[in-house]
Amino acid sequence: MKGTVHSSTNIRVRTCPTWTAEIPVCSEAKTPACGSIVAAMIIISLIHCRIFGKLNGYLLNRIRHAFSIKSGTIKVMKKFDLVIVGEGISGLYAAYLAFRRFPQWNIALIADSSRLAPCSYRTTAVVSQSGIHLGVSPLGDLLFNGFQAFCEHVANDRPDGIYSGTRFHLSSDGCDAFKKRWPNGRLQQLATLKKELFVEQEETFLVDPHEYLAWLKSQMTVHFFTGLVTSVESGRVISDHLDILGDRIFLANGAYARHTPIQLKSHAPTKNYLDGSRVVPGKFALFQLCDWGEESFVLSHGHANLIYRAWSGEVLIGGTTNKNESLDDQGELQKQINFFAELVNFDLPKAVHVDTGLRHKGMQRKPALLELSTNVWALWGTYKNGWSLPHFMLKDWIEKI
Repeated sequence: MKGTVHSSTNIRVRTCPTWTAEIPVCSEAKTPACGSIVAAMIIISLIHCRIFGKLNGYLLNRIRHAFSIKSGTIKVMKKFDLVIVGEGISGLYAAYLAFRRFPQWNIALIADSSRLAPCSYRTTAVVSQSGIHLGVSPLGDLLFNGFQAFCEHVANDRPDGIYSGTRFHLSSDGCDAFKKRWPNGRLQQLATLKKELFVEQEETFLVDPHEYLAWLKSQMTVHFFTGLVTSVESGRVISDHLDILGDRIFLANGAYARHTPIQLKSHAPTKNYLDGSRVVPGKFALFQLCDWGEESFVLSHGHANLIYRAWSGEVLIGGTTNKNESLDDQGELQKQINFFAELVNFDLPKAVHVDTGLRHKGMQRKPALLELSTNVWALWGTYKNGWSLPHFMLKDWIEKI
């Protein structure tokens, strides 16, 4: 069953079968402040764009278009127990955990995915251990524990949209870097490949983002509001047409975190983290009607991946965009497509389209679960591990709130 959209002049609330469509409006107030906030954000983004170049120029254009809002009526909502900003995996999994832990809570989630799309819906979505072990580095420990927590979630909750497969890590020459990560890799020719390569394989999960995130939504009762957040303050989240009050606030706005004004007294450490983070695009091409067998698999060569989804007959080719490549440049992606087209024993049909997801890479590559102020938290910088890190990092958070 599909969700429905209830609309009025100022509020749109989308509901799933188990989501409430109630709109708990307490009062309304005319405000000219929204336009000022938007203008300030655009000026800040312009300065930021001049410093950080093409990528943030692209992001600025997206945000400038999204924030083309006229001042108007702001609806003031009754207070919620928890207000979540963001509709990607981090925001939805936080709502899922909160609802399971505190089913009596009144939970709100606000996002505007039509204007600022979460990366979760624009990703190849592969979850694996990737040769990482405990005790090597703090980041490695986080990634390892994130994968283990994801495995526990799959085993215990049996969510829709998670499929098992095999990931093959490939190297043309078995270089030292490959041998260090994959000591058991050996020269062999897979049935799917036209030539011998150094190969090591591991079990992996392939995620159907739309199916899995829809499953998360179906497991909880949450007030869902469509709105572009223009300010976060202690105890309130303000959007283009809503003023939502909350005892607790959780930010999971990923790549757009640096462009959301946060009005908190203790914001300095947060600003330092965000200033040290950056937005990294991940790009992939989608091919359909591919009958390559009944088993899903992933071929990984460096930062490039080919993902075969047996359940849908889709092939995805892509990876993290090179830092010197603009979002409009398809050159690097075309090289990856050509590489795999010459490597596999299958014919690739014409690509249906190319998708780009904006990932948030934390300062020094580190993800962070931050308490910005009393009862205000944020999970940022999950980067390429967004499908697994929330399952581990939010375990302690849900007990503390």
